[in-house]
Amino acid sequence: MGRPWTYRCPALPKCSKINIKGKCDLWAPDVIKVDGKYYMYYSVSSMGSKTSDIGVATSPNMECGTWTDHGSIGIPTGSWNRIDANMLSISPKSTGYMLWGSFWTGIWQARMAIPPLRVVDNVKTVHLEQNTTKRPDNRPTGPSEGGFQF
Repeated sequence: MGRPWTYRCPALPKCSKINIKGKCDLWAPDVIKVDGKYYMYYSVSSMGSKTSDIGVATSPNMECGTWTDHGSIGIPTGSWNRIDANMLSISPKSTGYMLWGSFWTGIWQARMAIPPLRVVDNVKTVHLEQNTTKRPDNRPTGPSEGGFQF
């Protein structure tokens, strides 16, 4: 998967199967290749709320018209915002881990099934990190972006 990426077509022209406002405006994709198949994890969100979910679509080659949407990966709702997916996969034969998070409650992790289309049954979520730094008084309210932290 070389860089830079060039826009060619929407991966899911008929929107996501996830029934959340914003299901036609997918964002923050993360694409990995596992065992010869491409997996694209994406966010669907009602902006500014925790009404969000992470979905997955697969493709044999990433060409236009080849993506199959599988809908939600099944992360349960909680204090977290299910956005900004990043799949950690060691090998096709081992369990991968989905990492996600936002400024609401930080970064979370859950174990994925094989193949990585859903979290494992009876999944346990792990809270990895939360940024508790405060913004300077002269800064607007709201989340801090990564560049601000450094």
